[in-house]
Amino acid sequence: MKLSKNEISTFYKLKKLEIEIKKLENLSNAYSKKISELKDYMTLMITITFGNTSNAIIKANLIEKNEKQYYKLLTKQYNSLMHFIKKLRKTKHIKNPIYYFAAFELQQNGNLHIHMHLAINQNDLEGLINFIYWYKNQKFKNMFNIGRTHIGLSIYYKKIIENELLIRLTEVTDKTDSTRIMYVMNYLETRDFGSGEATFWEFLSINDLKERYNENIINYIKKTVVSQIDLTAIKIGAVKNWTSHNIKTILNSIENSQFRRDVKIIRKVGQIYTFSHSLFALKFKLYQKNYSNLIKVNPKYKSYYRADKDFNQGILKFINQKIFYKNTIIGG
Repeated sequence: MKLSKNEISTFYKLKKLEIEIKKLENLSNAYSKKISELKDYMTLMITITFGNTSNAIIKANLIEKNEKQYYKLLTKQYNSLMHFIKKLRKTKHIKNPIYYFAAFELQQNGNLHIHMHLAINQNDLEGLINFIYWYKNQKFKNMFNIGRTHIGLSIYYKKIIENELLIRLTEVTDKTDSTRIMYVMNYLETRDFGSGEATFWEFLSINDLKERYNENIINYIKKTVVSQIDLTAIKIGAVKNWTSHNIKTILNSIENSQFRRDVKIIRKVGQIYTFSHSLFALKFKLYQKNYSNLIKVNPKYKSYYRADKDFNQGILKFINQKIFYKNTIIGG
């Protein structure tokens, strides 16, 4: 059966998206493994939306009523979220390097929000807390104030926050799930809770992780651990699941036309995801550019993580646009 021009065009667009998704999965897998290898680091899952007091909320169906105005506001939302990341990377509140993988997502009402996996040194937890509340009290020119901030982290740090940092936590129940307990730091909150401005802290145990992310974590452990379940495998599994959750709009956009539409909308104002380049010795763009030659010399380089590891050890080198494998040139 002969395909129409529209069907052919759609086929190639989906094929291109499928290739892009494979690249993204390769990157997120490498990120997950690299994060699990960091010593003295803790990981946090952060979700940021916009609150009503910043006048940042886009009214429902605005894209149909006034497309120009919709994209104007969406651009400002995007720039505001990127501004948060920029300030986080440069803040003096945090002394050690930070690493992150963040993805942008549209809510049902058309507003933009961000999901971020963040890795920080354990000694910088207080610095992160100070940064979050400092940032939410600023008024940056041409930027929307960020609103509801939901932070998930290990229950291990609850005692540190209360007993060592001497920060009082007030228990609250999630509005949509009465079994979900979160906490607020009342004396640090200065903006209206009712307008969606609060910062919520949620502390998760290993059991919580298993229950909430059971399938992905257990499947990953089965593939990677032969004899026993160890903490590193749990950590990798959790990070893999969180990053997969963050980029679900992109990963599911082949089968779901709504997600494809969301991806297209976000791309009109910026990128779909961003990550900490400094985590890798080998630049991802350079890896992708030389992908074909790399897998010819060694199939293991289908994995960005393995290529980056060998690059870091000097097994792989890039000199004057040419690739060297064990000091032998393999491509250009």
